[in-house]
Amino acid sequence: MSLRTSNIDKLFRHPILKPIRRIGGYHHAKGRSVCPLSVAGAIAGLRGKGCYVTGRCPLRVLVVDDDPIVADTIVSILKQHSFEATAVYSGEAAIIQAAETRPDVLLTDVVMHGMTGIDAAIKIKELRPKCRVLLFSGNPATVQLLAEAELRGYTLEVLPKPLPPNALIERLSSFTPDSGAEGALSSAA
Repeated sequence: MSLRTSNIDKLFRHPILKPIRRIGGYHHAKGRSVCPLSVAGAIAGLRGKGCYVTGRCPLRVLVVDDDPIVADTIVSILKQHSFEATAVYSGEAAIIQAAETRPDVLLTDVVMHGMTGIDAAIKIKELRPKCRVLLFSGNPATVQLLAEAELRGYTLEVLPKPLPPNALIERLSSFTPDSGAEGALSSAA
């Protein structure tokens, strides 16, 4: 543990900042990420204003692909661009992870073994309505799955696979954490 980390941990034991808890390198207050570098960041988090230093909290992205190499590579790229990213390898695991981590964005492959990315996205949107959904696929079966989803009243945004990293970063950068904006998955009902 570095001196800096030790001081930060002591800071967050202060009675005023007690509502903040540390999760994976970031401090959280009222479900929002707080900059771990400053008291002002902590207070901004308590007031619901996000990160004081950067002006916004890191976007939490849940990446789902049944190919671990693809999912882990995307997570690595996202982390290099200051996103909080987690990989899971099935639609079922994505639902469990989303309930625990409350992602801002779900980035999922469409065609996977077991549950499809579309079905996982629909269930996750039920759990976390503010979560934006981006699908990606290079499988021809995606066209049929998208048509079925549209018949059920869902509109979906699909990115091509393989994902060009710059296009993905640009698209994700247009989102803000907990903004409440409609996601790429919307129901016509």
